[in-house]
Amino acid sequence: MNGCSVAYDLLVNGYENWWFPAFGLVAGGASFLVYLVLKYVGPKPMTKMTKLSSVGGMLVSVVFIILALSRTYGDYARLAEAYRSGDYREVAGKIENFAESDPARGHGDERFTVGGVPFSYSRSIVSAGFRKTRASGGPLRDGLVVRIRYIGTAIVRLEICES
Repeated sequence: MNGCSVAYDLLVNGYENWWFPAFGLVAGGASFLVYLVLKYVGPKPMTKMTKLSSVGGMLVSVVFIILALSRTYGDYARLAEAYRSGDYREVAGKIENFAESDPARGHGDERFTVGGVPFSYSRSIVSAGFRKTRASGGPLRDGLVVRIRYIGTAIVRLEICES
C-alpha cells in the first residue's frame, strides 16, 4: 500500500481529553467564588449551611478532578505505553459497512470494518484513541483505503492511503 498519509496518531496527538477533568476546575472555581462572595459581601455572619455548601462543592470538584484525571489520563498512558512497545495489531484495506453516528441526535457510534475487523467509536464517549466522526469533520467513509493500528478497540494510528 503506497501513498499513505497519517490522519491520526495517538503519540503525536497526545493527551486530548484534558478538557474533561477541567470541568471540575470550573465547578471548583465557581464554588470558591461563591464562598468568597458570601463571606465578604453577603450577610454576616455566614451561616453554617452556606459555608458547608460552598466547601462541599469545592471538595466534590476535587474528587471529580482526581477521578476524571486518573480515568482519562490512565487510559491514554496505558495505550501510549502499549503502542510505544509495539503491542498493537494492524489491519489495512477498504472501509466496509460504514455507518455514521446520528448527527441529528448529536451522538452515537460510528461503525465500520476493515479486513473483517470491526471498529466503533463515538465523540460522546471520553476515551483515548481516534474518535472523530464524520459529523464532526472526520475523514472516514465507505470504500476509503486505510491502514489502522489498534489496541483492543482503540484506534492508535490511522493512515489514509491511495487506492
